[in-house]
Amino acid sequence: AVEGNWVTFRARACQPRGADPLDMLEQQCAWLSPVKHVGPVNRPGLRADVPLLMPTVASRDWVKQQLRCAAASMHTAAAGPGSAERTSRCASADHGTDPELIAHGLAAAGWHTTVRADGSVRIDVPMRGAARAVILKAREGGIHASLALDGGVLGRACTPCCTAAGIFLLRASTALRWARAYVQRDNAPFESAGFECWVGARPDELALLAAVDALVAAGEHFGQEAEVLLEHPDIAARYLELALGKDQIAADGSPFTSPAKWRMPVPSPAAQAAIA
Repeated sequence: AVEGNWVTFRARACQPRGADPLDMLEQQCAWLSPVKHVGPVNRPGLRADVPLLMPTVASRDWVKQQLRCAAASMHTAAAGPGSAERTSRCASADHGTDPELIAHGLAAAGWHTTVRADGSVRIDVPMRGAARAVILKAREGGIHASLALDGGVLGRACTPCCTAAGIFLLRASTALRWARAYVQRDNAPFESAGFECWVGARPDELALLAAVDALVAAGEHFGQEAEVLLEHPDIAARYLELALGKDQIAADGSPFTSPAKWRMPVPSPAAQAAIA
C-alpha cells in the first residue's frame, strides 16, 4: 500500500496466538530490514514501512533498494523459523558508512554529533523526562540507528514489569512508522531495550535524518512510559489488567510519524483510574 509518503508492506505472522511479546521483539532484532511485529499479542502481524525520499537520484536509488529488501524480508519473516538468516543475506550489500561523513551530514542538519572510538556516531537529544542519545553504527548491510532506554531501570525490572513493558513496546511499534522497539536479553532480565531503525545498504543522507526523526518521535512518546512500567510493579500490574483485556493503542489503526499526525487514543475510565 502507498500511504502518503510511505510504502507499507503487511503480512500475517507465523506466531501463535498469545506469543511472548519479549520473544517477538527479540526475534525481530535479527532482521536486517524494516520488518517488525505489529498488533496485539493475540493477533500478531508483520509490517514494513519504507519512506519515499525522492528529491535526489541518490534518494530514489535508496528507496528502490529498500523496497526490494523489504518485500523479500517480508516473505522470509512470514515463513517463520530460520527467516532471520535469509533476511540477513537479503540485506547485505556494499554501503558507504564512514562515521565522519555521517556525523558531518547530521551536524549540517542541526544535530549535535560525536564520533566515538568504536566508530559509532552519537547524537544527544533532549527529550521529555530525560536526555537521551541516538546511536548510529555501521553493520552488515547498512546503518543501525538506536535509542536505548535507561539501563539502570532495565537492570532492576521484575518479571511482571518486563511483561508489561514488552506488551507496551510491541504496541508502540504498531503505532510508529519505520521505528520499531527492540529487546536484548543476554543478561537477565534485560541487556538493553529501546527503539531502532534499520537504514539499509547505501544509506542516503535524507534517510539517516528520517531515521533520527523517527527515533526521536519514538523516545518522546513512549520512552518514559516504558521506563515507568519497568520500574513500578504496581503500575505494571494495573497496565497488564487493562492490556490483556483489550487492545487500546492507536484507536484508528494509523501509525504516526510527525507532530501533525500524532493521534493518541482517549483513555477509558478504567485506564484513567489506573493512571491516577
